Amino acid sequence: MERLDKGSLDRGSFKTAAAKTDCPFCREPCHDTDEEGIIKIKKRMEVNDGAAFHMMAFNSLNGTMSLPQDTKKSFELWVRATELGSVDAANSLSLSYMHGRGVDRDFGKAKHYMQVAAMGGHPGARYNLGHFEEESGNMERALKHYMIAARSGLDQAMKKLYQVNPTDELVQTLKAHFDYKKEVNTPQRARAAAAFGT
Repeated sequence: MERLDKGSLDRGSFKTAAAKTDCPFCREPCHDTDEEGIIKIKKRMEVNDGAAFHMMAFNSLNGTMSLPQDTKKSFELWVRATELGSVDAANSLSLSYMHGRGVDRDFGKAKHYMQVAAMGGHPGARYNLGHFEEESGNMERALKHYMIAARSGLDQAMKKLYQVNPTDELVQTLKAHFDYKKEVNTPQRARAAAAFGT
């Protein structure tokens, strides 16, 4: 199944990096207007693409791509995207519950969706679980979460580990962290990172 990705949705961010080129992810021509981008997202939503629901929720939350800002709508879209298996959406749901965006604050549900995202491989959610455990006084569990996040390439987790646990195990985690970074460093990812400012 063809999937929609950020690169095929955001023509504006690619204008500076590579004007009039195809998306580095799907190799399709990028859209020229917000309306064309929304049409592409909706087309993917019709076939239940969780990434498209997540992208629409993100744009709805921020009021981007000519959409009105609507936190309740973004929350509803993230629920659907999570049902479709999007770990990014599960992480966004956890943050919505944590900060009360589009829904009442509920730390139990925030932690639940963090766990869903972390089990799906989301390093940021794994890091946030570590923070939850650290705040609860469960430092041993917090360190495990931080190590997993660091081994998945999350710089923030690596810095946290260095602050709280400067041991031999940290050296092994540091090696795994840099090995991961080296492994995923490709020209296509570099172009995408430059385009999205990450």
